[in-house]
Amino acid sequence: MTKIRLITKLLLGTILILWAIPNLLAVPQEAGIFLKHIQELSSEKYQGRLAATEGELLTIDYIRKNLLRSGQLVPFAALQDGFVSKFDLSITKLNATETTLAIGERSLSLGDDYLPFSNSSSSTERIFDSAYIVSCEELEISAKQSTNRLAILFENECNEKIIEQNLSLSEIVNRIKVFSPSAILVVAKKNSVKSNDTLWAGYLDSTVSNRFGDLNELQENLVLSQLRSSSFSSGNTYSDNNIAAVYITKQAISSLIDQAQAIPSSLIHFAHPLKIKISLNEKRMAGNNLIMHLPGKSDRNIILSAHLDGFGVNINNDLHPGADDNASGVALLMELAQYYAGEYRKNKFETGIIFAFFSGEEWGLKGSTHFAQALLTNKLTSKIVANLNFDGVGRSNGQKFYLLGELANPDLTHFIESFDLSDIQFSKMLEFAYFKGSDHFPLHQIQIPSVDITSGKVKEWHTISDHAGLINENGIIKLFNFIKRPITSLLSSEQTFAPSRPEYAPNPFVQSVAHNIQIELSPKDGHYILSDTLGFNQLPELLKITSLAQNISLKLDSQLVEFQTITKDNSLEIRPNYNEDHGKLTISYSVSVDPNATAGEGDNHFGQSQENPIVVGPQGIYLSPAGYWYPYVESANETFKIMASVPTKWHTITTGIHRNLIEGSQSNIDFWDINFPSESVHLIAGEYQIEEIMHRGVRLQTYFHPELAQHVSSYMEKLKKYFDLYLNRYGSYPFSKFSVVSNFFSTGYGMASYTLLDRNIIPYSFITEISLGHEFAHNFWGNSVYVKFDEGNWCEGLTTYEADYLYSQLSAPEKGKEYRLGVLRDYQNLVTDENVFPLSKFQGRFSPASRAIGYGKAMMFFHMLENKIGTNAFIGGLTNIINKKSYSALSYHDLRPSFENSSQQPLMEFFNQWIERTDIANLSLEKKITSSIVEVILTQKNDSPYDLLVPLKIIFSDKSYRMQNVHLSTLAGKVIFHEVKPVADVLLDPDFQLMRKLEQKENPATLFMFYGKTNKHFYSFLPNEEEVNEQLSEVIKLLPESSAEDKLEHLTFSGNLSQNIVRPTMLFVSARDIMNADITNLLAEEPRIKLADNAIFIDDDNKTYRLSKNNFIVLNLTINTFPVLLVISPDEEIPAENNIGKKLSHYGKYSFLEFDNKGNKITAQTWSITQH
Repeated sequence: MTKIRLITKLLLGTILILWAIPNLLAVPQEAGIFLKHIQELSSEKYQGRLAATEGELLTIDYIRKNLLRSGQLVPFAALQDGFVSKFDLSITKLNATETTLAIGERSLSLGDDYLPFSNSSSSTERIFDSAYIVSCEELEISAKQSTNRLAILFENECNEKIIEQNLSLSEIVNRIKVFSPSAILVVAKKNSVKSNDTLWAGYLDSTVSNRFGDLNELQENLVLSQLRSSSFSSGNTYSDNNIAAVYITKQAISSLIDQAQAIPSSLIHFAHPLKIKISLNEKRMAGNNLIMHLPGKSDRNIILSAHLDGFGVNINNDLHPGADDNASGVALLMELAQYYAGEYRKNKFETGIIFAFFSGEEWGLKGSTHFAQALLTNKLTSKIVANLNFDGVGRSNGQKFYLLGELANPDLTHFIESFDLSDIQFSKMLEFAYFKGSDHFPLHQIQIPSVDITSGKVKEWHTISDHAGLINENGIIKLFNFIKRPITSLLSSEQTFAPSRPEYAPNPFVQSVAHNIQIELSPKDGHYILSDTLGFNQLPELLKITSLAQNISLKLDSQLVEFQTITKDNSLEIRPNYNEDHGKLTISYSVSVDPNATAGEGDNHFGQSQENPIVVGPQGIYLSPAGYWYPYVESANETFKIMASVPTKWHTITTGIHRNLIEGSQSNIDFWDINFPSESVHLIAGEYQIEEIMHRGVRLQTYFHPELAQHVSSYMEKLKKYFDLYLNRYGSYPFSKFSVVSNFFSTGYGMASYTLLDRNIIPYSFITEISLGHEFAHNFWGNSVYVKFDEGNWCEGLTTYEADYLYSQLSAPEKGKEYRLGVLRDYQNLVTDENVFPLSKFQGRFSPASRAIGYGKAMMFFHMLENKIGTNAFIGGLTNIINKKSYSALSYHDLRPSFENSSQQPLMEFFNQWIERTDIANLSLEKKITSSIVEVILTQKNDSPYDLLVPLKIIFSDKSYRMQNVHLSTLAGKVIFHEVKPVADVLLDPDFQLMRKLEQKENPATLFMFYGKTNKHFYSFLPNEEEVNEQLSEVIKLLPESSAEDKLEHLTFSGNLSQNIVRPTMLFVSARDIMNADITNLLAEEPRIKLADNAIFIDDDNKTYRLSKNNFIVLNLTINTFPVLLVISPDEEIPAENNIGKKLSHYGKYSFLEFDNKGNKITAQTWSITQH
């Protein structure tokens, strides 16, 4: 069908839907019915719904009884006579008494030293005196050499392939089996083969084995799943049972081989013979699908599916309830069936619906594979319009779901998203989970357009904790009400979709795009012309360019290509109508902007970006990917060649390698190559003078405007120091250059291999002391190791820890302590119950509170991680990430394996508690000291305990001390110390090593304490004049965490001001009024403040500060337990030129401030604290 005909039919279908949908959506859905189904199906009655058991049959009976009441649902007659369709399940039992593995005369212990992979056996004993070490890096090439030999694979070497290619260890083993080795040993990365989160839960083709418990009680007839590859799998697969594959500990095999000498792709000989015999017995059973049908007027059908099976019970007879996975999907599908059966009774649909309740999903998609095979055999695939699969839909936050399948089925996903999304949000960040993730996949493999809809995998899946109490029914109701819209549209139209692409295995970097960009830039006119010839491994169905584009031309090779466009925000979506399925695509267009337009301010004081993403003018050129200056292909792995023409004396800068410069009388032409996988690319240009030096093999450069030439040498010296620091710390640098570029934004931007700095602040020394190093560190964290933003932006916290904090700690340990204290104060003063969120939800800063979480709390997370595993292991983990994960997008949990490997410690619980929880540790200490005996009771005031190492400082009577870490994993714990000399005191975490709530005396009044409060009062004692009030209102609007409800009130002095302060309050007074009783009474609450005729004196921490009444003074006080911000103006107004509002936003950590009339800082201090 041509695109025009398709659009016409879509429009006709839309007209029909506009008539039908209001009536359909007017039917209210009873709240509670979903939860009722989920509670029932996850109860003990159904025994965990294990396939091929009584629990499965009870589940089917429950669904049938509920749905057949409508009288409309019938069997799918094209395939079967009844509702239930049986399919084969194979169970393999390990015969432990006849299974042996021995090295020389020493027999290894089954379950302790080794475990066989499922689907592998060797019924006769095999003896080996040598082995071939297979390389995971070059798996197929290396595995060829293992033919007719024993193959050995080290799991550690395969970590990268497992993560990046979404492979299980079992799948890697099957790839080796293709080359017919005699047997395979997989050496575990830990000295255990029992862990649920390694072999049994992660590396089998399905997690079904998890139901047998943690294998600590390995029984003689341990059941292993017989997991054969799908009938529709692409690529090499293997299911030969006659090749033994064994998972073995490093310790067990150490007497046979030395891992350090086991070089990949090499043959080694054993000192002792290795003997293997694996005995398996197979038992066949039958699973049961439940297939129900509402036939349409035509022979077309859509399939709505959900798997009904679960994990049953484990070896300890503990129930796996499976409430979210997948009683939630079953409940949704049941109610959709009920709903459409009711509508069907009124009016038969054009297109029918198949309601498929699949079983055997947890066994490797067995039930859906059987059904897909039946559709294929009976030549019914062309009659299936689409499949919508629901798996784990009960843990949404009430709105957010994942729609998986865009890259394999863009037409279907875009069709679903074309409906009103005001009550629901679809994310695609889990796109890789489409591959073998659920029952949509066998249907996708036979080219049926298929999507999987889920609220996301949660840690409780496949455990005894997946119970109904965790279900968010409101989210299911929203999904139910939304999904009816696209389903109803499909039932009454002839909508078709492009076939699903079975060769496509979704992966975040599967699409490969090579850009060859030619761009001519004219800053005088605000104009550029761009041509991009793109090379693809498959032609994209969607391109995005700037919405400012004009004169657009699209060619495939040399032939013009027609296309449709849709404008969305600042992008123009282009959908080409290809006549061929391959070739080079060239897109050309021009862009014009106002050359005198402002560039924006970069990040404002709230941390929000205010940049103009496309700036082309005399002040400079800034082209951001946020403005789609070049053609963008979603979910693509992009490389670039850029030829950029700019006026003479101008130069361009971007990521990558500068290959050439052609200087002409009218223009300069730069040639750039970006050959590594890049997430996005900026292009910057200006009238720069370029200076560079070579330092340890890397180009260090400055692109400065001419007036900044005097600062080049100081920047070069600092760059060398930062480069040496990080090269010594990590061992490598990911790029061939690092450039400092002067720019017009009032903030810094860190790009891959360069940074933009405000040309106005480059002369200031503090930029080279901290900001420059911070941006340099971003070249490791964020610009070469990328971030999975949807799972939490970790790079800002890590960069802060490895830059800002590191510099403080290296200068002096006391400075590091002050930095940590500042982070804890900012968090406590700014983060509230209303604005808190976990680290896993931080994507970027948008307020001071979000910065306190995403930068501050995240920094403390990495600090606690280093304390937990040690500095060597911490730096080793970071180094491994840089070496093996550059140009990959990672989440917090993707970082974890590297630190586990470097430290040989399990870290899942540590990561989970700090990344997923919204609270922080809240500790108290009670102590009883009797001479040299100390009894300490530690209490966690949290709802649930953290697992902590709590630092205690034991101070002796002679003023010496020692530090002691106490492990605390309960809400309360007692410990007794017997010391060798009298004890004077015990302090709780005095150096602020933990992310914890501060005691009151550790957290004196600061501006942030006021900013972080809600329900604030703003009072002015300045003249009640319109101009003055406007000035003050502007100051209030610029304060962090300000809101539209913050209104200024005018007061007169009454003598009882302090009694009327009943909430956080900001007061504006003039210097001449501070001797008024209202103000002197407030100041009297702080004994460190003394008033004089012309100044305010503050005595604090053995220092005296004189604040002149001729300047602006800001004091933070505590009145009636509320923070009070007192702003004292030398005049009766606040002139705009001193920028006091913006200044206050940057000095939140201080308690008292002094500025001159031009806004220059004179004094900035924080009240001192006493030791707690």
